[in-house]
Amino acid sequence: MMDAGTAFFTCEEGFGSAIGKVKAAMAPYGKVLTANHLEAEALPSSCRGCDLLLERSTPWRTRYISCKVSSCGEGYAAEFKEGSRSGLLRSVTFAALILCLTVLTFLPSSLFPGALAAAGALRRITCIALALLAAWLWMVPSLSGVKTVKAIAESLSAS
Repeated sequence: MMDAGTAFFTCEEGFGSAIGKVKAAMAPYGKVLTANHLEAEALPSSCRGCDLLLERSTPWRTRYISCKVSSCGEGYAAEFKEGSRSGLLRSVTFAALILCLTVLTFLPSSLFPGALAAAGALRRITCIALALLAAWLWMVPSLSGVKTVKAIAESLSAS
């Protein structure tokens, strides 16, 4: 989990209402769990002690946004952390793609018809480049979490 930002906001009623306000801002983006619904062992160590956890996973990616609400001066601060990793479907898809491209790289040119056999070096370079691109796309983090935190923070600050 990485730090994703902090939102400052006011709430007249008290700490419970501040938690409710943050939960309402997070709700449109996924399933919001409160601290009493969370099992400490199931959470990454970096988000233990959070007040709210937004779970927005799909088979393609596992995504979480944690929030710790604290009192600060005349208002409240909501500190967000976000994390994502590849889901099983995404991992299998990219691993299969990279494996296929690697196999195509090392197949002998005699197995390919006509122009593909003549362009053996070009085929190898293209397959290696595509395999490297696929590996990079597999490793690159999702920007969705950052955009979601920004939208939540803006809705808290606006209200």
